[in-house]
Amino acid sequence: EDSFIPNIDIEINGVETITTGRGRYYYRFEQGASYNLSILIDDRFVPTTTTSHSFVGQDDTHTMSYDFGLTFAEEFVELEATQNIFNGRCNEQGSLSVNVSNLGIPTPFSEEILVEIEIDPSCEILDAFFPGAEIMGQSIFYSFTRINLFEERKLRVDLQFPDETNIGEILTFKTTLKYTDIQGTEKSETFIQEEELRCSFDPNDKQVSPIGLGDENYTMKDSELFYTIRFQNTGNDFARHISIIDTLNENLNLETFKILDSSHPVVVMQHQDREMEFLFRNIMLPDSIANEPESHGYVTYSLTANENLPDFTIIDNTAQIYFDSNPPIVTNTTISNLVDDFPTSTSDVLTAEVTIMPNPATDRIYVHVAHGGKVMLRLYDTSSRELLTKEGNGVYIEVDHLESGLYFLQVSVDGLTTVRPLVVEN
Repeated sequence: EDSFIPNIDIEINGVETITTGRGRYYYRFEQGASYNLSILIDDRFVPTTTTSHSFVGQDDTHTMSYDFGLTFAEEFVELEATQNIFNGRCNEQGSLSVNVSNLGIPTPFSEEILVEIEIDPSCEILDAFFPGAEIMGQSIFYSFTRINLFEERKLRVDLQFPDETNIGEILTFKTTLKYTDIQGTEKSETFIQEEELRCSFDPNDKQVSPIGLGDENYTMKDSELFYTIRFQNTGNDFARHISIIDTLNENLNLETFKILDSSHPVVVMQHQDREMEFLFRNIMLPDSIANEPESHGYVTYSLTANENLPDFTIIDNTAQIYFDSNPPIVTNTTISNLVDDFPTSTSDVLTAEVTIMPNPATDRIYVHVAHGGKVMLRLYDTSSRELLTKEGNGVYIEVDHLESGLYFLQVSVDGLTTVRPLVVEN
């Protein structure tokens, strides 16, 4: 049975577009103009049809279509989970959407797939919407046994977000997939979404995950960067079309670009100068006054950085959101500061004054800073996830609940910051 293949590059007279989740691509042609159409594929696929086609544009009322055939070069299993937050504002109810996709073969993949979703402890779980889903503490468990190629299984979790005293805190949501692949190997893959808690925020924003370590946003160079652009119609009438223009940083590898999820059908086109366009044609997005829950939308994509970049390479990213013919809304700018290893210090003076013992640790550590002043402590894992925040000097931090491994303790006082490695052995 044929399946639709997403994230395939199609080039039309030098302009690239990317196939949607239903394997479709779009281009507006001019009458009488000549066009060369070709498909760009990597070594995962083998073509079963010709890879190029030439045609002459017809009149504006005529729709033309041309299908390309592909097959996988070899069998493999690739399951992926994407997560998105809706209305994640302090003191309000929102939701987490989890989307599990089958990106490999065989199809259907009939082994049992176990899904565990871990919700940040500061959020209250209100309900979970998926047949057989079970809530236990801050986790949701469910399973299913059949998923076709490129099929998606979605779960929605309704949440109560924390109050304004937590503004700016990083909320972490984790989805783990457990299954047995076609070689009989047991697999366990975890996907993490980090979200900054916002209060009275601009609903049109951009986020990157992992957020990065500390105020400097230190991020490991080999991390896959997940970007989400969110928008909301806060006008007083529906939006007919929405276009997002996102010029990707020159240090990002465009060949690794993947469209992961979107709230509505979206067409993705790559223009010159690394400009990506996400087009929501005929979205008819209602305004927030008429229908607040349905006035939101988003698109999520991922890619990785180029290889062999120097330490402290900055990846910045800003998007422009166009509602119909209105001027663009410019999002915030995300920052990723790429490093091979997390820096152990940004202040040699402060480093000498920080005492952490014992290190390695098993149950708890004692932290003391000789430098006077207000001390802020933040603990991170190697994926840049913030695990805890504590204020005070000469304090104990419990670590007996952490898995064995390497962590980083960020110590900030009077504008000085140092990051110290911590080894936990449990």
